[in-house]
Amino acid sequence: MNDLEPLFLTASELEGITGKKRRANQAAWFTTNGIKHRYRADGTLVVSRRHFEFSMGDKLDQMFIGFPEPDFDSIN
Repeated sequence: MNDLEPLFLTASELEGITGKKRRANQAAWFTTNGIKHRYRADGTLVVSRRHFEFSMGDKLDQMFIGFPEPDFDSIN
């Protein structure tokens, strides 16, 4: 995530991702797809951008970049 992206998905992104306008239908879509979500006090849906990206596989490959491979030749 870069510093310019909001911490949570925007209302527009929630609608675009789910194809649903109603909050209850959006929440059902996220539940069906295994993506955790919460509700704010005003009833709006909250989905962590980072959780969504990891759940959708967008960042999984980057998790392992920079981890050294084990040196099996050094084992006696």
